This record gives sequence, structure tokens and C-alpha cells, in this order.
Amino acid sequence: MPLKPKILINLPESGLLGYRELIKGILEELKCSPEYGVVMFHHIGDQILKRIEAGEFAGLITEGGFPDGPRGLLGRIPMVGIRHPHPLGRLPRVLENPRTVAGHALRHFQNEHIHSFATFHSLASRHAEGRLRSEAFLNRVREAGLPGVAFPDGPRCADSWSWEGQQADLCDWLHTLPTPCGILCGDDEHAHRILLAAEQIGMQVPGDLAVLGYGDDPFKCRISEPALSSIEPGYGRIGVECVRRLLEEIRGEPRPEQITWMDCNRVIRRASTDRRFSGYPHVKQAVQCLENDLPAVTSARQLAESLRISHTALNQQFRAATGKSTWAYVKSRRMEKAIELLKTTSLTLAEICGETGISGISQLSTDIRNHTGKSPREFRRGFHGESGPAV
Repeated sequence: MPLKPKILINLPESGLLGYRELIKGILEELKCSPEYGVVMFHHIGDQILKRIEAGEFAGLITEGGFPDGPRGLLGRIPMVGIRHPHPLGRLPRVLENPRTVAGHALRHFQNEHIHSFATFHSLASRHAEGRLRSEAFLNRVREAGLPGVAFPDGPRCADSWSWEGQQADLCDWLHTLPTPCGILCGDDEHAHRILLAAEQIGMQVPGDLAVLGYGDDPFKCRISEPALSSIEPGYGRIGVECVRRLLEEIRGEPRPEQITWMDCNRVIRRASTDRRFSGYPHVKQAVQCLENDLPAVTSARQLAESLRISHTALNQQFRAATGKSTWAYVKSRRMEKAIELLKTTSLTLAEICGETGISGISQLSTDIRNHTGKSPREFRRGFHGESGPAV
């Protein structure tokens, strides 16, 4: 029996934002093409090159080898790349659109009543995507007639810039910004550095500076003080599109455009940009508890006890800040998250219940129908089409 032709996935073992989601999207889409097997290697060495020469692999999804793919493989095997946004070379690529990132960021800051903006990113070549996101953001800001500045270019952003020198320069720069100011950072690491510099000079986050990262790194976002808001990349969708484009290349049906641009997912709001409840510290703490672990909140009384405030006092603060009781706010937040998960993920209804704390599928279905006028299946079909995930 002849062996299946294989798709070779060449991605780094670490250091790539959204690695797991990307792989998940690739593997999910390849289930629709069972005639292909899958092989993953983090480095293309001589042995892999020999296997490529022998025709073992039908196609390659790669992160490296800009601008024409790894080690002169262009033309020898169908390939699709996932990095390097420059319009150079001949390697077809699937990338996240920096303008959609910019749009999400600007709307998020404006919803927090911020009207002055800045960006901070590295100029190192390996951070090209962060630079393009920053440039796209400032372009959107200026198109809207609003003020925006970038952290000064030059040696300050070089790889050799010391940690101490960087923090000192950041402190000087932050003092020059108007307040309140929204800062979009090239990634979560650069956002974390802004938070440290702001703390060092006594600037309040999010009062003076609202700081937004990119990548939604679960470690950096949650250990930051305050917890870091971040843009969640659409790496699952990028993985799916990589497979679709590679299969077109394999069939000899390449698209005319070199780069396929994909939208990012959403902004995950945490304390570093959340200016909604600045006059209600206990409400702000409670909302942060909900954002960190929504299913863990089982009652309004339990939430109040965890904040060491009476249930009555917390309820009064919630009504003053939101117009809702504590529990009504919890239920509305659960519904918002359930709807977002139906729109953007392939989670089952049972899994969505687990992510939101809604008591069961029957309750979730009733709540979705009451909120949208549609069943969960009908609602999801509007975003995923007939071939969307089962509920």
C-alpha cells in the first residue's frame, strides 16, 4: 500500500506567538484532507532536504527562510510562509493584517475615553510585524485627526540597548506624553516594560497611561501589575488559511496576491486599559476577578467576601457604577462572553458553559435565544456558515 504524501510543518519550537493555536488550526483544517499525512520539524537539516528531494513531502508550511523560503526550496516544493510581512521575494504567505489590529486598538482606547496615543516597539528585524502594527495604528490615529507619537527611533530600539538604559529612556519619554494617553506596544513584552517604567516614575495605569499589548501571552498578561490588556491574534484562523493556500499551491492553483491578510480576533480587556470604574475601586476589583476567572464566581455574596466587603455595599457600588446589581452584571458578562465564543471559536456548547460559568446547555440555549432571537446553532451559522463547527 503506497504511503500517504505528507505536509511538512516547519515552525520553531518556541518563540512564536500563538504557536499552539496556529498548530491547532493547521491540524483541524488538514482533517478535511485525509489523503495527506503530517510531519513536524523545527529545523530543516540535510536529512529533511534529502526527503524533500525524494518527493516524500507534498508541501511545506514554514516560518523561516525569508524572502524565498528555507535554503533555496522555492520551486522544488509548494510552500506557504507565516512570517515576514515585507512585499519581497516569491514565497506566498498568510499574515495578520496590521490595519485590523490598528482598528481594534483605536476603538478600544476610544471606548475608554482616551484621545491621545503613542506606540512602543522594537526596530530589530525579527520584530518587523510589531513595527508594522505600530505604523498602521499611528496612521489610523492621524486619519482620525488625533494626536499620536512613536517612541523615538534610532539606537534606543537596537538589540544592544541595555535593560537599564531602556528603562531610563522610557521613563524620560513617558513624562513627555499627554495624559491620559493610550500606548499600543509591539507585543506583550514591550507592554510589560512600559508598565515597569510607569511604576518607577509614579504614573498611574490606566489613569495616566492605558497600556495595550499584543499576543495575549497568558503569563505576561497575568503577572503584570496591573494585569495587561492585549490583542488576541487570530492564529487559529491563520493556520486554517495556511492549509487552504498550500493545497491550492499543490494543485497548481496559486492566488495572484502574494500575501493573504487575515483579521485578528479581539482586544482582551484587563486592568491596564480598564478605566470604566475608576471611582469605584471595589467594583473595579470585582470586574477584574470576573475577567480572570469568570466560572469561579458562583454568587454575588462569594464575590463580595473575596473582596472583604459586605454583599450590600458591593451591590450598592455596582448599581451606582453600572446601573445593575452585582449578580445582574455577572450574568450579563457571562452572556457577552458566551456570544463572543460562539462567534470566534469552535467550542461546543458544553465547553462554552465551562468557560463562562453558565449552569448548563439548556440554560445557555435559553439565554442565547432570549438575547439574540436565535438558537445557538442559528446564531453561530451566521458567522461560520453551514460548514461551521457543530454545537
